[in-house]
Amino acid sequence: MPSPAHNLAVLELRDALVSQLAGRDCHVRTETDAEVSDFDLPQPDVTVAAGRPRDYPDRYPGPKDLWLVAEVCNTSQHRDRVQKLGLYAAAGLAPYVIVDLVSRTVEVRSEPEAEGGEYAAVEAAGPGESVTVRVGDAEVRLAVDELIPPV
Repeated sequence: MPSPAHNLAVLELRDALVSQLAGRDCHVRTETDAEVSDFDLPQPDVTVAAGRPRDYPDRYPGPKDLWLVAEVCNTSQHRDRVQKLGLYAAAGLAPYVIVDLVSRTVEVRSEPEAEGGEYAAVEAAGPGESVTVRVGDAEVRLAVDELIPPV
């Protein structure tokens, strides 16, 4: 079960994306299915998908639809940094954002390498810092202190 801090970080990330992507042809989803392969249907904490929710009446957004995938980890570091990272990289999903409540960092992974299930580029920010992530044709700024609840 997600902790209150996890839920807060998911909501803060969602709100940051919604406000900075307003007017673009996309929408922000929280904890909804994403079809990343024929056999994998994870529920990322936050995604940005092309178009509107009504564009997906009979299917889940897949790799060509997903402009951003994000996970918030508090107790799920191994799953988010190994299992899901490999799954998302193999599907070609980028950017992949990890909000780590324990290390108090926000990481942006890009340039997925499908063969190795890794990302070639990683940018990380800690307290008092921010990262900029490309979402579709927009540049979005994610401030660590705005996403991660205070200790």
